[in-house]
Amino acid sequence: MTDILEKRYNLDNFEASFREFLQNEGVSLPTLKNYLSDHRHFWGWYTFYLHSKHDDNLNDKITSRFSLASMIDFEAVSCYKDYLETNALPIKTINRRLSTLRKFCSFCISQNWMRENPAKQVTNITPIVGYVEIASSADVRRPSRNDMLSEFKQYLLSKQDKPKDVDLIMEDIREFLMLVP
Repeated sequence: MTDILEKRYNLDNFEASFREFLQNEGVSLPTLKNYLSDHRHFWGWYTFYLHSKHDDNLNDKITSRFSLASMIDFEAVSCYKDYLETNALPIKTINRRLSTLRKFCSFCISQNWMRENPAKQVTNITPIVGYVEIASSADVRRPSRNDMLSEFKQYLLSKQDKPKDVDLIMEDIREFLMLVP
């Protein structure tokens, strides 16, 4: 696994170039922070994925950022999504990481390192709303209370002018939920 790790400069250069791309697009600082964090997460996973797929032949294939980017395909993105789901991450986190990957692939296209965006072919996870009755619920994960509260807070923020008012509402809800089993 040392071949990609020894070429760490490629990954660091990816991040610096991606950061500049995002800043030129005018993303907010929190969004920039999330994109870069998700970008690092993907590359950590992708390093192991590439080694599992290509074994010893990987040294010859990776010579530049172009070759690393061109190896991102639909299968890799699908496997990444499966990995995120298997590790029971919150739906919003999974969808945000997929969004980051779509944005990164768009960046790669702008650099002529890719021709099309394989991440656009992988859909987000649709949150389960309300109660769902399914005969075999082993494959279905209901959102946690924290996920639902977070989603509700985002909804309130989209409707309210004052974040302080939203924080007060959320505090009231949390106090109420402490009374409910």
